[in-house]
Amino acid sequence: MIEFTKERILKKYRATLAEEINGYNRPSLKSNNSINFEIEYYENKITLFMNYLENEEVYGYEKILEDANKAFDVIEYSLDNNGEIDAILNQSEIISKWNIIRKKILVETKDKMAINTLFGLSGRIENEAALLDILKRFFVIPYLFIGIHNFKFSKYSSCRKEGYLYNVFPFEDIPVIYEINEENENNSNNEKKIRLVGKVDPCFDRFAYIDKLKDEYRDNLPSLNNSANLSMAIDGSHIYNNDNTLNEMYYHAKVEISSLLKYSSKYEILSRDDENDEI
Repeated sequence: MIEFTKERILKKYRATLAEEINGYNRPSLKSNNSINFEIEYYENKITLFMNYLENEEVYGYEKILEDANKAFDVIEYSLDNNGEIDAILNQSEIISKWNIIRKKILVETKDKMAINTLFGLSGRIENEAALLDILKRFFVIPYLFIGIHNFKFSKYSSCRKEGYLYNVFPFEDIPVIYEINEENENNSNNEKKIRLVGKVDPCFDRFAYIDKLKDEYRDNLPSLNNSANLSMAIDGSHIYNNDNTLNEMYYHAKVEISSLLKYSSKYEILSRDDENDEI
């Protein structure tokens, strides 16, 4: 069982995300991102301490998005009994940081697109529900706190959980069903390995989703077969230390729509120590 920690424990991590989209008659799109961060665990609360690196090669609205990240250098979450995020505890501090950043940007830029981006972000950051939604999707969060705390797992019986695969092209969340169980119980390191396998929720309207993609690719799909099918495979694992803090996490998702696109994301979090802080 993964329980909440009884004492404050600080752990260091490195997260990496590799994504690839292969579309019909279009060049492959690839992205790779990584970041160092820390998590403080304490009961049903977690605090993220982010380590953002300045990118001197971005401008305009991209620079605004990068500057906006600085408002989220510290994020405090509360978790429900299953370990899913249910509230942001330091919204007022985030808003205060953002207001300083916003005022600085308004003085420095006259780019209309950048200013519109700025005001759009302000509206979401100052709205409690919108901010919670943003930070549930935060780079190091979406597949980490999926709600596997306080369940009695075993390698012989599994637990079913509902969740989402976020931001799959064309940036729509796809509901999934996870089968979760514990592997290699009582290993020599007293670690707990939770394995999860996911598939598309049967209630998801695949046909409506495919129709959206057909509209996106209409100019390049003169003879797309109307029977195009969506398939998905998710494979992941969480390994916890004997103090119930995360040691490492792996999450690999593949989505394919026949004759249309293939999407792949590999998401990994690894523990790091003081000797390996550099990205």
